[in-house]
Amino acid sequence: MSYSDDYRDEKELVNIIIGLTFPRAGFPHPFYDLDYEVKALEQSFVNKKGNTVKPDLIIASQRGFLIIFEAKSGKNAEEEQLKNYADIENRDLINNVGFQNIYLEKGFDISYLCYQDTYVEDERIGAYDNLIKSIKGNYNFAVLKYDKDNSFLSLELNEFNDEKINLLTKSIIKIPKNRIPHFINFDQHSTVKELIPAAVQNIISYILEDKLEFTLEELTNDLLSPYPGIENLIGSETKRAVKNKLKRVMRKLKDKKPEYFSWKNEQKYWKIDDNLTEPNYNQLNALRNLISDKANTAEGQMSIFDN
Repeated sequence: MSYSDDYRDEKELVNIIIGLTFPRAGFPHPFYDLDYEVKALEQSFVNKKGNTVKPDLIIASQRGFLIIFEAKSGKNAEEEQLKNYADIENRDLINNVGFQNIYLEKGFDISYLCYQDTYVEDERIGAYDNLIKSIKGNYNFAVLKYDKDNSFLSLELNEFNDEKINLLTKSIIKIPKNRIPHFINFDQHSTVKELIPAAVQNIISYILEDKLEFTLEELTNDLLSPYPGIENLIGSETKRAVKNKLKRVMRKLKDKKPEYFSWKNEQKYWKIDDNLTEPNYNQLNALRNLISDKANTAEGQMSIFDN
């Protein structure tokens, strides 16, 4: 068994924090109870020295607190990134991101989020120990650690400005790891291979809803998050990166099933063939087979998953 993927998923770390900030049954939401809201996801902005930063997540409370999160799945924090975060000022968040003063009255925090351990080819690596080497004694960034084996999140290094968050995270937050919500499904690092199954499933949903025309923007937003409104918080760079990969996905699907899909260049949308209105079993099965590429790939023929 390989543990690498399960313990190196930065999206999982971000989804945990979003989950703690949303009122959702079956998952704790103490950040929501402290009046925090998700304000931005992977949105780039410029700091006081003109350098670009792109945090994974920003949450804020009208009590006057704001937290910028950077998730790390096992890598050290690069010195350049650390310096760029240290060079953020209130006015950068106001002028370059659009935050109101009310969210910054008591300052803001930079917080790194990581696993306790990760795995490389089944070898256990101390992800937290690696991360703090470059932070401890050099920066006052709060570090939250997710112990996946024991299912809890805790504050392990430095503190937040918000004493209520400190009390909450120092006493650990139990995380039901089998119920972590998937607020964010994909990001700019997601591959075409990862996007294909989700795209096919979403297209099948369109067909079953009698929606036979869709834009790449619609498909992008639907795949990024199943939760309405979340897509509006995601930065334009991430959306553009996912959209560009979905262009390749749709070309692959069209090449595989040209009778099913056509691109309407003048109107800039994809058209699903009218014969798929009220699709029969064989048609749906042919679409589903695209996910696993079982649709009779001839010998020597490129797989849909090939680049």
